[in-house]
Amino acid sequence: MIGMIMLVGLVTKNAILLVDFTNTLRKRGLAVKDALVRAGSVRLRPILMTIVAMVMAMMPLAAGLSTGSEMRRGMSVALIGGPYILHRPYPVRGAGYIQPVGVTKGQGV
Repeated sequence: MIGMIMLVGLVTKNAILLVDFTNTLRKRGLAVKDALVRAGSVRLRPILMTIVAMVMAMMPLAAGLSTGSEMRRGMSVALIGGPYILHRPYPVRGAGYIQPVGVTKGQGV
């Protein structure tokens, strides 16, 4: 449960960084699409640095080399794999899109 709260907090922090910078760029007069692209490229490095720092901090716990580390091993493994699951791009009607069961082509999703 603690790991899930940590992951949700990390994703929320990243989203706040992107939205805040996008809004700042919009106030400076950029179009929505231009502001989103610029915010994504500028804020990518801090987001990746935060994720890598968290993953590296969890490595010793996941290795479980110390006494009593078995209790926290599951949480650390979940926190190492969690950013991949939460940050991976989801296909939107492009390559790899799977039509939901029971929905025909004309109905939409």
